[in-house]
Amino acid sequence: MEKESTREELLSEIEELRPRLAEAEEIIGKIQKGEVDALVVSGEDAPELYLIQGAERPYRILVESMNEGAISLTAEGVILYANKSFVDMTDAPSSSKLVGTYFRDLVADEDNDSFGRLWKNILEEAFITDLQLSVAGAKIPVHMSFSPSMLDDQPTVFAVITDISERKQAEENRNSLLDQLS
Repeated sequence: MEKESTREELLSEIEELRPRLAEAEEIIGKIQKGEVDALVVSGEDAPELYLIQGAERPYRILVESMNEGAISLTAEGVILYANKSFVDMTDAPSSSKLVGTYFRDLVADEDNDSFGRLWKNILEEAFITDLQLSVAGAKIPVHMSFSPSMLDDQPTVFAVITDISERKQAEENRNSLLDQLS
């Protein structure tokens, strides 16, 4: 008879644990989807708060703190996001002034045709190119790496932009010296 009551107790305990397990599974699902930012767990003295940092946080910090410009674009070339370095590179007052504008409007006139030809295939393959941006009448030579991807089920292009003004100036100085020596 003792085994029966133990079995009954175990079955009862299992039934009591089922709702808690379902709740834990629901919370885990919400954490994985990014719907939950913190958990409150009953502690010995008081409830304890645990903040959940999503996997995207380190990437966001990386992109915002890097020296290169970083942007995301729609398939049509509209800027969705611009990091601080790209904002500084373009002399925009803030990223909000860039978001919603066409990247192609920043490309210097002399590079616009070649950029347009490259852009036609951007959603199929990544490419790297050098071109000039036109910012407040000044030309900024840049090295760009474009990568197509999907963001929220929408075709998106990510780009990293490096200002190569100093490198170009050093090349011009070297070529000038070589010309003088010849």
